[in-house]
Amino acid sequence: PIATHRPRQPSVFYGVCDEGKKWKSRLHYAGKQHHLDSCRTKQQAAAGYDEAARQRRKDLPCNYTSVEEAALAAAVVVAS
Repeated sequence: PIATHRPRQPSVFYGVCDEGKKWKSRLHYAGKQHHLDSCRTKQQAAAGYDEAARQRRKDLPCNYTSVEEAALAAAVVVAS
């Protein structure tokens, strides 16, 4: 079955929401919502979500087209 996808969060990234001054990534699998990571940037959190989604929920959309693109986006923001 095809999963019904919710609209993107205000962060503009799937699976990423703000948590005070940090960004939290989370993913629903195995019947539970899993907190993946708290990051300084939403790009880092989005990269973490993508990694988990590619491993555990291949039916969900990712924020970046590849692992390399996600790593580059997270690194560019940190370097800025």
